[in-house]
Amino acid sequence: MDNVSIGLTGSQGTVIYAANLTGEHTLTAKKEGFNSATKSINIASSIKVVELKLPEEAYAGKEMKISAVVRNEGSNEDTLPLDLLANGTIVESKNATVKGGENSTVAFTYKPLEPGLTELKLADQSQSINVEPAKSNNWLIALILVLMIAVGAGIYLYSTGELEGLKRQIKRIMQGR
Repeated sequence: MDNVSIGLTGSQGTVIYAANLTGEHTLTAKKEGFNSATKSINIASSIKVVELKLPEEAYAGKEMKISAVVRNEGSNEDTLPLDLLANGTIVESKNATVKGGENSTVAFTYKPLEPGLTELKLADQSQSINVEPAKSNNWLIALILVLMIAVGAGIYLYSTGELEGLKRQIKRIMQGR
């Protein structure tokens, strides 16, 4: 982050405060025999979230990938702590460190537990996504069961010797007898 310098000039001289950390800072001036004074200042990061990217689809119980493009509008490297919120609750936190004048991409993951509309927010960027119910694999389970039954029946017919008789019957039917 660029250094921020604040000069306070009074009848007794000038005081300069230089900060290179973002956040709130408190300045206090004291002099014996005089009232003290306190002033809070906020040093903002030069990093801004410029784009929040969500996947096309989201399913309950399945992890989704979210990315954010961040830009450092200052001239020096800066770090900004980022909290990804889902419906107002922090779901992942990361630090974005970006060189001055450059962009960077920060990747997040989030696993929604319930279907429904979910608002994802990162800094001043927010987007909503409709989380669908988890996809069912019932057709795959049914196919596996049918195959297991067919294989089991084939093994049974082979082991009892009935497979050869079944083959002969099928051959007769195919020949029209």
